[in-house]
Amino acid sequence: DVIESWGVSTLYPIAQFDFGEIGLIIALILLVTGMVMLIQTAFLGSSRTLYFMGHEGNMPKMFKYTNKNGAPLVAMFFQFAMGIIFIIIIHFGSVGMILAASSFGFSFALGMGMLAYVVSKRSPRFKDLPRPYKAPKGWFYVACFLMIYQFFVLIPCLAYWCINGGIENGTFSVIIGAVILCLYIPVWFLLQYAHGKEEESCFVCKRTVEDYNTYVTKSRNLDFAEKDDIMGEMDSLPVILVGNTYVSLCPICYELTFGFSTDPDERLKGIKKYMGGEIDYHFENKFNE
Repeated sequence: DVIESWGVSTLYPIAQFDFGEIGLIIALILLVTGMVMLIQTAFLGSSRTLYFMGHEGNMPKMFKYTNKNGAPLVAMFFQFAMGIIFIIIIHFGSVGMILAASSFGFSFALGMGMLAYVVSKRSPRFKDLPRPYKAPKGWFYVACFLMIYQFFVLIPCLAYWCINGGIENGTFSVIIGAVILCLYIPVWFLLQYAHGKEEESCFVCKRTVEDYNTYVTKSRNLDFAEKDDIMGEMDSLPVILVGNTYVSLCPICYELTFGFSTDPDERLKGIKKYMGGEIDYHFENKFNE
């Protein structure tokens, strides 16, 4: 009865009964230390995951910023804020609610990881890419099995167990987990759209097609913009191969970098007419307004 009255904190009465008052203090210190180490592992692992997702464009770019020691501070503060929110939810609900809701995300993440592996082994875009490590061929079928298990067995069974009285407020936990997962879908598409726009920008000056067209059509640049072979408006930026990577360059940076020109006089003399004087290449991070 005494142990049951402590609820989830059963280690306290057990340690007190087995080790006495002094042993209880030592046991609690060791228990708290162990919990801190577990929390630290989860905290660092989750923040690093957010860091890499931000670096790859699957989460906002702010998560990829680190301090001078390489720690992802923004991701760590985000983890801290989410922890506070979960504590508040636990205060008004139960620990089981958080575990159930987070289990959906964890299972979904594992399933997506297996799906990514399957796609990387079968898609023509990825299957021939160089890899530092290649799993044995048999692991492809293991990944297929685990993917099917996560999506079509584990997640449905987890939802069924929660809804049918497995935990307190199980239906609400399932709804929260599903809402969080569904909210990420539009966020991901917005991030991919923004990431695609960044990839379309000039590799050197970071200007987009819209920035470039706005610049060349300004009244003070009209005399230069009329040279359609050099500064005409464009629908997309030229792409060139640099080493093993394709990069986009706006015509201004292309001219300044490679010196190619359609102007016969410039080709003959090898001198750029507009490197100085009345018309200038504004070669900075953003176009002048």
